[in-house]
Amino acid sequence: LIAAPRLGKLSDQIGAQKVILVALLAAGILFIAQAFVTSPWQLMGLRFLLGLAAAGLIPSVNTLIKKITPASLTGRMFGFNMSAGYLGVFGGAVLGGQVAAWMGIRYVFLITSALILINAGWVYFKVYKKLETIGREDHGKLEKSRS
Repeated sequence: LIAAPRLGKLSDQIGAQKVILVALLAAGILFIAQAFVTSPWQLMGLRFLLGLAAAGLIPSVNTLIKKITPASLTGRMFGFNMSAGYLGVFGGAVLGGQVAAWMGIRYVFLITSALILINAGWVYFKVYKKLETIGREDHGKLEKSRS
């Protein structure tokens, strides 16, 4: 509610891939911090900040899906995206419970952080750099057409 409209606007201005990358990095760092809290208030504050970071993900991912998907497949891709999200919520809860039972709650945060940071690396190398290259090529074509 607080961050989503602002991050959506920022995504429109600077690019969805940049917002996704920063949101994933922030979330990864916040999960590491959550592993070392010593009071419920610290955890609550970090979870609030995590919510702000997560607010940048869904609108930006939806923007990218719309941007890079052919019109004839957009509905299907949004369906896959929603299904994957719900699968992640379910699977994350089940696996997180197992990790907490076997290793302790601290490791749930550390493993989640590792997965998010791996995802940030994947976004950087497979999405961010690719879209930046395409953007530079399109900008070059625009400059040539103006000449």
